[in-house]
Amino acid sequence: MRPVNLDMVYTAAAFHDVGLVNGRKYHHIDSRKILESDPFVASHFSQRQIAMMGRAVEDHRASNSHKPRNRYGLIVAEADRMIDPETIVRRTIQYGLANYPELDRENQYRRALSHITEKYGDGGYLKIWIPWSDNARRLKELQSLLLDHERFRCMFDMIYARETRH
Repeated sequence: MRPVNLDMVYTAAAFHDVGLVNGRKYHHIDSRKILESDPFVASHFSQRQIAMMGRAVEDHRASNSHKPRNRYGLIVAEADRMIDPETIVRRTIQYGLANYPELDRENQYRRALSHITEKYGDGGYLKIWIPWSDNARRLKELQSLLLDHERFRCMFDMIYARETRH
């Protein structure tokens, strides 16, 4: 197996979310188009390398149901996961407060628990493609937290109070 080209890893990582300028829904596809049409990238990589990086960028999404098509995609997808239970709960609360301000604390809790379970719970849509990674270990910790409703509620309440200053 040939060694990984670190310049390709860096480039794919740098471009993986640039498509967010057009919104989240298709950002992975837009990011690939931006990378593949970038003149600086074209001046430093072959068409084959650009295509490989493009697939890596497109395959990085947590909601993808398929495994990344190449090792650059595996690396970018793995690096893009930030599985830290407290950070995930905080970001979910922040999203809920910003996008669903009409929800009271209890409904924010239900929304957060539902979203985090749907994404990170056992059978959730987030996939870890490198089973020996730190992310795989941290995902198990988060899944354990989700099963311990008292601990999850305590974390939610602490973070919600900080975010709302209540």
